[in-house]
This record gives sequence, C-alpha cells and structure tokens, in this order.
Amino acid sequence: MRRLLGWLVAAELADAVDGDGLLPEDRDPDRRFWDFHDALHFRRSRSGGHDHPVGASFPGRGVVAPLPAVKPPIAHDPADLITLPMPDIAALCRGDPPFQAVVEARRSHRVRGEQPITLDRLGAFLARTARIITLIPPDPGRDLHYEASIRPYPCGGAAYETEIYLAVDACEGLARGLYHYDPLHHRLERVGDDGDLIDSLVTVAWQSAAQTVRPQIVIHLAARMRRLMWKYRGLAWSVALKHAGVLYHAFYLAATVEGLAPCGLGAGDTELVARAYGLDPVAESPIGEFMLSSLPRDAEGSPG
Repeated sequence: MRRLLGWLVAAELADAVDGDGLLPEDRDPDRRFWDFHDALHFRRSRSGGHDHPVGASFPGRGVVAPLPAVKPPIAHDPADLITLPMPDIAALCRGDPPFQAVVEARRSHRVRGEQPITLDRLGAFLARTARIITLIPPDPGRDLHYEASIRPYPCGGAAYETEIYLAVDACEGLARGLYHYDPLHHRLERVGDDGDLIDSLVTVAWQSAAQTVRPQIVIHLAARMRRLMWKYRGLAWSVALKHAGVLYHAFYLAATVEGLAPCGLGAGDTELVARAYGLDPVAESPIGEFMLSSLPRDAEGSPG
C-alpha cells in the first residue's frame, strides 16, 4: 500500500491533506472552484503541458467525407418553407449608424415589447448575421479540402459548423413553431409545432435569464461537429465554443441596429433542444441559446 501511495503521489494523483481533510488546492482561491471537466478541457484544448495532438492534422481525410457547407434540407413540403424578407444590404451599408455608436449602445435586454417582433425584423436580423454570402468549392491546391463559405461573421477554417434553430413563441407574420434557418436560401424550414416543446424551451430560457422574461423567440445554436473534427484534433469543441461566442456578438450588434431586445444565455437543456429539433447531440451538438424579442420604448438594458 505504501508503494502504491508513493506512485500516486509521484503521478500527482494523490497528495497529503491537512487536519481538516483538505488538499492545498482546496484552500487556494484560484484553484478550488475549477470543475474537473473545465480544467481538463482548458489544458487539453491548447498545446503545452501534454503531448496529445492539437491543431489542424486532418484526421478525417481519406477516412470519411467532409460534411457539406450547407446542412441538407430538413423540410420538403413547400408549405414548411418560409422565405424571409431580405433587406437591401447596400442601403444598410449607407444608412446604418456608425459602427462604434452601435457598439456603445449594445446592451442585454431581458424584456419583451407588447407587440411581437415582426417577420421583416427577423429576416433583417438573420440576413445581417448569418446568411451565406458566397459558397466556396474545395481547392486542394490552396489547402482547402472541403466546401467552405463566406458569411457575415468570422469562422475558423471557414467551416461554419454552427446551425441556427428558432423556437418562435410570438412573431408577427410567422406561425408559432420550431424552425431551422437555411442560410443559403435565407429562409426558415418548419421542423415542428409542438406547443409543449415550445413552452418548455421558452421556460428554460426564462430560467437561464434569472426568471426575468419569457422571450418571443429563443435562438438555439447547434454545432455539426464533424465539420471541425474532420480537420482539427484536440480543440474542435473549444473552437465551436469560440464560434458560438462570435455569433452571439453578431446577434447583439444586429439586434441593436434593428431596435430589438437581445440577450445571450449561458445555459440550456441539451436533451430538450435535441428532442425539439430532432438532433443527434453527438453529431449536431447544442452549444448556445439567445433570446430575441421586440424592444419596449422605455427599455434601458443591463450590463452583460
């Protein structure tokens, strides 16, 4: 037993405790609050301190085909395809407020207006943030081994693995329902209209927002992980989280320009989101939630 304990201590898997049964790290204010999975993810998704592969090593090349840049259609009935209004992008470039003015005005708004968000505003919001501007075919000569795209927000490797789903509780011009955003055709695909699921998704958002507001729309982000894992080792989930954060910021700025009430959320229910939209969480992993509503005239916003 003594020899086994010596091995465990040498491997830093065990250490001496004090009279209260606490390890030194239990009394260290910078270490005591780390969860194991957070600490492991932090160390393993960056190089240094270990010898595991990290980076673009293309583990999927020659093994499986890369996923296409655009997720195949979900809805096939024309009645379930809703073309979104498309704003005049050139006019927006000329008429929008200065960029820094938008940045300074950005706030989290845990409120909803009496009148619901309109389909025009929703279409403009998604066009500003997530539409496909250009599809790029594979070009091995330029070390691009999969189909890529250009969209309004940046993305590592132009992979754009993040899919956008919407639980719509109230939107003028759009039926209450569950939708997927098709960024190539700038349209919504209706994937369901289960009222109980919509209520549950809105309730989870309300709980995550400290029970302050039941949003008119909850946007759910999900990552098609093979888009990243085909290329990257060790850091795919870390990169996907970064991309979700980038999209949050794009959502905030677009909502500010459009006069909407945005609020990013820190938590969600993986199994509920997967059930609502028919996802396999291993293949398409829920990774973020964002509330969007119309903005009351007297709203001041809050930090964050």
